[in-house]
Amino acid sequence: MLAAIAVALWTLGAIDTHARGGNAFPNTVQTFGTTLFGKMNLFIFVAIWLFVPLASADALSRERREGTLPLLYLTELRSVGIVLGKAFVHMLRSVSLFLAMAPWLMLPLVFGGVGVSDVVV
Repeated sequence: MLAAIAVALWTLGAIDTHARGGNAFPNTVQTFGTTLFGKMNLFIFVAIWLFVPLASADALSRERREGTLPLLYLTELRSVGIVLGKAFVHMLRSVSLFLAMAPWLMLPLVFGGVGVSDVVV
């Protein structure tokens, strides 16, 4: 929730900067909705592509530190299978991050400037 509020404040600063530069937008609320949607999508995209590899690497290093990685090799799994399995689990966790942000992503739809087709894409 704190991240969504931070993105909203960041967006307000960006709109204020545009308005002072002489490019005043006709409808500030719709511009806010469009800009907020773009920044929130960027935040979620970066968060997913940054945190999934980091969390997967952390899970594998934790397995090694705790000494349970050799136990995984006793199964029929190979190194690639272990890494892909850990990555898949953390990818599912990142989907939960997206689902937690889904109500916040509907705010730009309420403000206007973003259509349902933009949200679907």
